[in-house]
Amino acid sequence: MKLQVVCQHYYPESFPLTRMCPLLAENGDKVRVLTGLPNYPEGKIYKGYRGFKNRRQHLEGVSIVRAGLIPRGQSNFGLLLNYVSFAFLATIRAFFLSKDFDAVLVIQSSPVSMALPGMLLKRLTKKPLYIYTFDLWPESLVAGGVQPGSRVYRLIKKFSKWVYASADKIFVSSDGFRDYFRDIHGLSDHVHYLPFYEADMTLPKAKKPTGKTHLVFAGNIGHLQSVATLVKAAKRLEDTDVFISVVGDGSEKLACEKLAEELNVKNLVFSGKKPFSEMPALYASA
Repeated sequence: MKLQVVCQHYYPESFPLTRMCPLLAENGDKVRVLTGLPNYPEGKIYKGYRGFKNRRQHLEGVSIVRAGLIPRGQSNFGLLLNYVSFAFLATIRAFFLSKDFDAVLVIQSSPVSMALPGMLLKRLTKKPLYIYTFDLWPESLVAGGVQPGSRVYRLIKKFSKWVYASADKIFVSSDGFRDYFRDIHGLSDHVHYLPFYEADMTLPKAKKPTGKTHLVFAGNIGHLQSVATLVKAAKRLEDTDVFISVVGDGSEKLACEKLAEELNVKNLVFSGKKPFSEMPALYASA
């Protein structure tokens, strides 16, 4: 199968898609990824990708085509520009891509607008469009402080439904997401629960902190994830056997570390970013 993947984030950014696409290629599929310039989570374009470098690559059997974007920086306005610039420039890039593929797969985190290049490719080729969603929209706006019923919420809700309704199938990473699509967007017939792949998840033996109940948070440490809540919870659990590992990076990491220091939290540790090769052992210890 020839698969055109669309996602704003790919190698060398640490996202599961970076491992999934090579696995598909190993399985005999021909995979091409349309993505952006790596800048997550630091907010700056990575070295080696500035000045039009590495706009096309071939790694681990996967062809990579990169569209320009404005790096996310460290502000909400910078993040907005990042989202809009990728959606716009990647859609233009998609117009000039070879149309030799069998289907389009959008790996949709935030924002939902990253599906726009895939929608264009579907319109141009009449090939099926699949959206695999990890972040619900407009629910992500609510988590970010936008009030349901506000003008912004209503506008993004209408836009989100238009995007989701354009897909031939929607795959969701959590079974509960199906209820959201039914209740908020009135979509259900083409929404399917598909747990994300679990490759390499049975490799090492677990190494738990001695005598502790080990909890693990792994992922982006940003505003939406509210890791500060986890820090406060750890403080309230300091007289129990609970020990929490926070793995990852993001715009709120320094603020959360400062909060943990101010509260003198002893049972939570920030471990920073980890390579994929170390994650199975970490998950196994949880």
